[in-house]
Amino acid sequence: MGTVINSFNIFCDSRDAYSVNSSEGTDYNLLLNEGHIHSKDGQHIRLSLTNFNMTRNWTNIHASNNLLRMNGTQDIVIPVAEYETISKLEKAFIDAFIASVAANDTSVTFTAAGNVTQTTYNTKNYKQSHISFTVTDSASNLEALKLVTLDGSGDIETIHNVHGFAEESDSYIIFGGDRTEGSVTISSNKPNIPVTKAGGIFNITSTTVTLNSGSEVVNLLYESKYPIVQLLTEPYLYLRTDLGSYALESGHLKNVKTQIEHSDILGKIPVSNGYYTLDTSLDNNYSIRLQQNNLQSMRLRVTNHKNELVSTFIKKKQQSQSGNLNFSCVIKVEIIQEALQHHLQSNPYQPNIPDRKLGNPLKYVDEFFIQNKK
Repeated sequence: MGTVINSFNIFCDSRDAYSVNSSEGTDYNLLLNEGHIHSKDGQHIRLSLTNFNMTRNWTNIHASNNLLRMNGTQDIVIPVAEYETISKLEKAFIDAFIASVAANDTSVTFTAAGNVTQTTYNTKNYKQSHISFTVTDSASNLEALKLVTLDGSGDIETIHNVHGFAEESDSYIIFGGDRTEGSVTISSNKPNIPVTKAGGIFNITSTTVTLNSGSEVVNLLYESKYPIVQLLTEPYLYLRTDLGSYALESGHLKNVKTQIEHSDILGKIPVSNGYYTLDTSLDNNYSIRLQQNNLQSMRLRVTNHKNELVSTFIKKKQQSQSGNLNFSCVIKVEIIQEALQHHLQSNPYQPNIPDRKLGNPLKYVDEFFIQNKK
């Protein structure tokens, strides 16, 4: 509770941030200089995000969601691009899968690669992918490539899976699979997991035919576990500050393993038709109460749901420095006079005016003179 005793707006534009204050388009250091803000004892500062605008001028598949791993060690990298349909993304996965295998051994041949079918759920664009490959090579070589595991008789026993590691990439969101947790080893800088670990992006089935030449024909069917419902991993962006406040957030939003953390989020901005916009005349208001009484500067950072700066996963870093990756916003500043419960909140005591100061005859004096006249 409290009363607003002063209120004004700060209009921000990070367009020229790189040329001043060691900033960039999504990491803006705002110096207030002579306009610094101060609150007195019994007061506090409240900041509210009332307007935000930013264009989504980066691709939907980028460095933060394009990495898959086969068996935890072999990279499958989807090319950074704007994919308008799920079918185009599936074709990109096929090409990346073949390229990843061929990078380790060019003797592997693929036939019928790119055979994609989809199951559509109800009337919406909820689809489940079915991607099939036919791979031909010696069984031992396929095992060396970690495409298969052989049993004691040299026969193919299992087909390994493709994983999307949440610590490295949001690819599991894009491809409709399980989120895989795993630590990163220092030696290889890749997730350290058993190659037989269950889960992953796809369900995989196989049939094998042994040829007289000693080669194996392996039919791989990669089936997404869940319906694919999105081609974008940033339906929201977060505007963060470097100011201490009393807000809280889930640990996941800071990319840590704790349940809850002190929050530096000033606002959560949804995407709509290629723009991230927030207008408090139409949307809910986001505000934070500062722990400090003086405000001379603030840093404004635009991040995704893993606390990664937007500029870290775009293709060209110069885009946030001298290009068109920037934002504008309006921040409302309010100085709040607190209603302190441990102080008496009442009007000062006003004593009655004595009769002798009222200017009228004093009652007891009049009675004295009347009695003496008798």
